[in-house]
This record gives sequence, C-alpha cells and structure tokens, in this order.
Amino acid sequence: MGTGFRLVFKEQGMKAWKDSGFMSFRGPNGTPEDVHYKFYDDIVSLPSNPVPHCPTVIIHGRNDETVPIELSREYVKKNPHIKLVEVDDDHRLMSSVDVIEDITIKFLIQRCPIEEISQ
Repeated sequence: MGTGFRLVFKEQGMKAWKDSGFMSFRGPNGTPEDVHYKFYDDIVSLPSNPVPHCPTVIIHGRNDETVPIELSREYVKKNPHIKLVEVDDDHRLMSSVDVIEDITIKFLIQRCPIEEISQ
C-alpha cells in the first residue's frame, strides 16, 4: 500500500507530506481530513500481501477509484480461502452499508460458512 502513495504523490509530494507532518485527504463523509505522516510510516512497516490464517471476507466496490478492484480479485486468486464480495459502490462503500451489515451478521455472529457468504 505504501507504494501506491508514492505512485500518486511522487517524490515531491511525499517529501512535502513528511516535512509538514500532515496531508489532507477526503474523509468518510467527503470533507478534507488531515492525516499524519506516521500513518504512512505505519503502513510501510506492514507486509504488503498478508495471508490471513482465518476465514476472511473482503467487500470491495466495483467503482472504487482509490483501490482498483482488480487488486482484490488478484489477491483472492492467490488466496482461494478468502471470499471476495463485489458491490456496486465506490471506495467509501456508503451505498453498501446494508450489505456489509448482512455479511457481518452472517459471518461473525451466525458463523455462516464462508462459501455461503454472498451479496
């Protein structure tokens, strides 16, 4: 994920973010929010493609312009024990709250088998 920031903001943008300590990003409600550079430091310290050792569901918007859905599709191909649920939504998934709630109830509370999770 750290690589994605570098591709988008280039060396000059990353330096400006580090020097100022903050960069403004669009928050969940669409308004700008300052994000501390430590967020980036934390991200690059994590493995780029972790393999969870427990049942996992990814919910990804087909219209996500921040994280291309193809990344999730490729990740699931390499990790077939992970379930990908594609929704007609963007990065914020605000139009998919009902789907997310339904999946959360089935998967975490009712302990529905991952194969039975769908949109």
